Amino acid sequence: MSRIPDEIIQQVRDRIDVVELVGRSVALKRAGRSYKGLCPFHHEKTPSFHVNPDRGTFYCFGCHEGGDIFHFVQKTEGLGFLEAVRSLARDGGITIPESSGGESGLAERIHKANELLQASFRRELLREDCPGGP
Repeated sequence: MSRIPDEIIQQVRDRIDVVELVGRSVALKRAGRSYKGLCPFHHEKTPSFHVNPDRGTFYCFGCHEGGDIFHFVQKTEGLGFLEAVRSLARDGGITIPESSGGESGLAERIHKANELLQASFRRELLREDCPGGP
């Protein structure tokens, strides 16, 4: 899987309003400089879920779940980090450049090396003259 450049992640973070994003699934009410509502991650009757637009974060004082826009989408939609970034980028009209090689190529080479080492290790363990072998 390709890596998303840090500049694009920051651009998504800057473009997506955490209050608007969380407000799609949580009824939020202004509470001073932040917003609060019922936590979407556990059952509660009194609001303990806070959204801080200045920091771009959320935090629940009941279940201690917290994070940024990416973590919120990961948690509510069951996505991984890269999928959450892609989803929010689409919402914000941000195009993510698709690239091959780079760290993705490195990960593939590491995976292939691990497969080769595993096969070699397995062969050694199955040798007749190996202590503990068959």
